[in-house]
Amino acid sequence: MLQPQCEQRRHPRVRVRLPIRIWPADAGAQEPERGASGTCTNLSLGGIRLVARESIAPGRHLRVQLALPDGRHVSFSGRVAWSRTTVSPETFCSVRSPETECCLGLGFLADTPAEVFAWIRNHADAKRVHARVRALRVRRALLAGRTGPA
Repeated sequence: MLQPQCEQRRHPRVRVRLPIRIWPADAGAQEPERGASGTCTNLSLGGIRLVARESIAPGRHLRVQLALPDGRHVSFSGRVAWSRTTVSPETFCSVRSPETECCLGLGFLADTPAEVFAWIRNHADAKRVHARVRALRVRRALLAGRTGPA
């Protein structure tokens, strides 16, 4: 019999879709405009998940520029923890050859600005509050259904 898997994450994830630029950390002062573009799909206090067009090997150190929803850009360094290449669902059945996309898990390094962690904490807290409010509304609706006219 299969046992349900327990969540192994140390930090809750915040789902997002934020533009991101990445470039090798050893490129020195290379400008972010020369880096590869991608999308950050979730954040936690431990790191980010991003989708980009090029594959990057685990262990590589990258510089990252993340565009926050309020228009600010924050830059930091990260280490690639894992990398998976998949076929993009939009192009899987296309006449031309399917495009691949790479999903990366990037762990934060010491130079990550405190404002990144503050933004993640605020959104994680808001996510928990919204989930609790939804659960209370469902519970109230269920209780109202039980005590209502039969």
